[in-house]
Amino acid sequence: MDFRNVTDLFADPAFDGYPVMIREVKGEKELTDQDIHPEEDQDVIDPETGQPVDFEEEITAEYPTQPAIIQGGEIVSDSRQKIYVAGVDVSVLNERAQSLEIWYWEHKLPEGIKTYSKTKPIQKSEFDGLKKWWKKHKENEQAWKVSIDTIAANDYNLDIKNPHILEEKHVYSSAELVTMLHESFRKSDELLQQLRKELENG
Repeated sequence: MDFRNVTDLFADPAFDGYPVMIREVKGEKELTDQDIHPEEDQDVIDPETGQPVDFEEEITAEYPTQPAIIQGGEIVSDSRQKIYVAGVDVSVLNERAQSLEIWYWEHKLPEGIKTYSKTKPIQKSEFDGLKKWWKKHKENEQAWKVSIDTIAANDYNLDIKNPHILEEKHVYSSAELVTMLHESFRKSDELLQQLRKELENG
């Protein structure tokens, strides 16, 4: 099958070199006996050398059977330690380690920012302190560790606050104090009304 005369490219010397032999046969032209049975003694001429091509000539050139490593380093094979189970040599596919403590790191917001937003997103540079601490774990104001016993006693709730920072007391504003006082008076009034009804019915 010829898709859009693709095979015609092989007749172009600039595409695939000089063709060895091309015989143009048009579609409406019938094939001759020479086309079907070409002469066996007809030589095929190499266009580059001009000499007949000997297809029975043996190739005497020696080609490497192994790939050559160019500028390669020394190949080192590290032997693994053999492990035997019940006298059978086994291979370790995976190892499991158990951690008896969990490290915590508190990420502090930059000065002047109360929360992140689209206009004020978190910056990569804010993790520089964490990356520096990660190389050598050590407790400080932002980092602490909790044992598995403490986590179990906390009903495995991993939401554990930073023990190095004391819980800040909330300072109420004047409006909040007035609201709290009004709510207290409302509850007191409800209790007085309930007490009055009980006295009247008693």
